[in-house]
Amino acid sequence: MTFAASDPSDRRLPTVSVIVRIVDVDGHSRSGRIFVPTASRFRSGPPSIEEWLEEDAAFFAFQRVSEEKPVLLNKDDIAVLSVDTEEDPLPGGHALTIECGTATVRGYARVHTPSGDTRVIDELNSPARFLVVSEGRTRHAVRKRAIRCVREEIKDRGFGTGSYVRSGHLRPVR
Repeated sequence: MTFAASDPSDRRLPTVSVIVRIVDVDGHSRSGRIFVPTASRFRSGPPSIEEWLEEDAAFFAFQRVSEEKPVLLNKDDIAVLSVDTEEDPLPGGHALTIECGTATVRGYARVHTPSGDTRVIDELNSPARFLVVSEGRTRHAVRKRAIRCVREEIKDRGFGTGSYVRSGHLRPVR
């Protein structure tokens, strides 16, 4: 944990470090730490990665495991940010395969928009910048503007046995 010094000119906020893996929109992969506030605006404790990513700040400190000093990265350059959690896997959700630049993410996304819609396309078109996909205890935050293709696997819903894939192609980044 990093805490602000008692010096009034020190403008650092109390933070906790979180180990993450980042794939940027150019396909470069980085492992290291990010620093999130110790207090969430919505509940006790630090914000979830999803809450932190949706905050207005465009830049954040990132420190590679092998380096002593952090660098500043732009949230808009993130394609996928992954974090391992100690939480139980999220129950249910839509089984998705997401192509995002050079990365492919597979897992489950819970879809709940403010209007009560539960279709994947409604979540993708919501104002949130990131879609969270759970793969066991790993949470992948996928930047929606970096998504190229989403495939949803739908298991036997009265259309026969087995599964089919429904694809929705979205506009590429840039």
